Amino acid sequence: MFMSTKLGGGRECSQGYYRARSTPYLGICTKCNCNGHSNECDVNTGECFNCADNTTGPHCEKCIVGYSGDPVTGGCQICSCPLPVASNNFATTCSISQDGYTSNCACNPGYTGDLCDSCAAGYYGNPMVKDEFCQPCDCSGNIDMYNPNSCDRFTGMCLLCINNTAGLNCDMCKDWYWGDAIDRKDCQACNCDRCGSQSCEKSIGMCNCKPNVEGPECDKCRANTWGFETCMGCRECQCGIGSASQQCDLLTGTCTCQPGVEGEKCDRCKAGHWNYGPSGCEACNCLHDGAVGCDPQTGRCTCLPGVTGESCDRCLPRWVLVPTQGCQECDYCIHLLMDDLDHLKQNVSVISRQLGEVSVGIGAFNKLSYYNETVEELKPDVEALGKIDNDTFQNMLEPIAADVVLLEDDCKENYTKSQNMAFEASQLPNEVQELVTEAAEVEKLTQDLNVIAKDTLKHIESVRLQILDTSKIRNMDFLISEGERIAEEIEARNFSGQNDSSMEEKIDADLGKKRRIFFLFLFVSCFLFLE
Repeated sequence: MFMSTKLGGGRECSQGYYRARSTPYLGICTKCNCNGHSNECDVNTGECFNCADNTTGPHCEKCIVGYSGDPVTGGCQICSCPLPVASNNFATTCSISQDGYTSNCACNPGYTGDLCDSCAAGYYGNPMVKDEFCQPCDCSGNIDMYNPNSCDRFTGMCLLCINNTAGLNCDMCKDWYWGDAIDRKDCQACNCDRCGSQSCEKSIGMCNCKPNVEGPECDKCRANTWGFETCMGCRECQCGIGSASQQCDLLTGTCTCQPGVEGEKCDRCKAGHWNYGPSGCEACNCLHDGAVGCDPQTGRCTCLPGVTGESCDRCLPRWVLVPTQGCQECDYCIHLLMDDLDHLKQNVSVISRQLGEVSVGIGAFNKLSYYNETVEELKPDVEALGKIDNDTFQNMLEPIAADVVLLEDDCKENYTKSQNMAFEASQLPNEVQELVTEAAEVEKLTQDLNVIAKDTLKHIESVRLQILDTSKIRNMDFLISEGERIAEEIEARNFSGQNDSSMEEKIDADLGKKRRIFFLFLFVSCFLFLE
């Protein structure tokens, strides 16, 4: 029931009615047009209040968001996008078939799929679980919201940070970049040498250098270090005090050494040097063939076996220096030869003293001096006799043996002559009796010389047999030629004139002296010829 009043009647429309302004005066009360979904409307405009049945609009003519239907002819049903409950209905509208199936969901932002059953790119959650929903991934605005892989759609973990950012929430600049990742989003590359830097301060861009690396960009080694190219920091050179500089090679770490110093760090003396110090090492004062080296602290020479002397420069008597091996003792044969040579030298010295007591001519004295010097000169050659082969030495020794036989024959001939002289002297008058006595002395001397010659021959034969036991004899050609020269000189020497002169001048005294000098000279010649 409604009541219509004229203008000025002062009466209000009942609930469910509103005053229509289409008539004169104050109009008439007309029923609210809410399509049966509300009983209330504005008394002046007729706009419906409190629409029910999931409707909305001035006349409850539309379905509310998330519902579908025709409020004028029927009701509104909830969209199952994806679930038919308000907490999991994430579509603004949809289409519902007569048999109740939902389709064509118009999804809210952050949802995707035919039924809005998945979170869109940049969102995470599980809309298929009651009371759960999709929300933006917390990546500080540093992901691509159109890339479905930018964050995990279930956990929200940031996967593909952009703008040179990193972190669980893309909230910091990535390594080797610096700046403001959240507000200004201006992360920029650090100007650091990656090989020499450990990191870059992400807020200010300062480079943090590796050990022993320096420079604003960490691009070089500190002084006295090396190895920048290894990208593991620089290492100390550790050059020794024997280095020319504490700075080593930047690539190899090798130090530059002072003279006489060696080693990668110049930490020791070279072989043959000592006295390690800032100026280097001094050369050892050692003979190289006889020394191993010297003590690096004291400089004292270290000799090879058998070598002696402060400089390792000599061997013991009758030892020979072999380079890199030391002194080696001469073999038995060389010892025998050296013994014989020493014996001959001693005899020559004795004879020289005896001759010095005799008044002889200057020529004979000079000749004996020459022979004495020859003995000294031949001594090294005798030491080298141990290096000739056996057959060659035997062939060279045969002419010498033949000459000795001839010498023996000459001695016998002289002996015969002396006997004849003795006989002739016995026939002389008594005034030459003294000459007979001198002849007897000469005869005795000749006999002694004959014995010496025989002994010499035996000794030569003994030496020959001993030498035949070794193949180490050298320089025999020189000795043979020298012996032949001396033999020829003895054979060419004419003593007859001297004998005649002696007998004329001093028959009673000088004859014996002249004869003794002659035979002593002959004896010396025999030994030198043997040598």
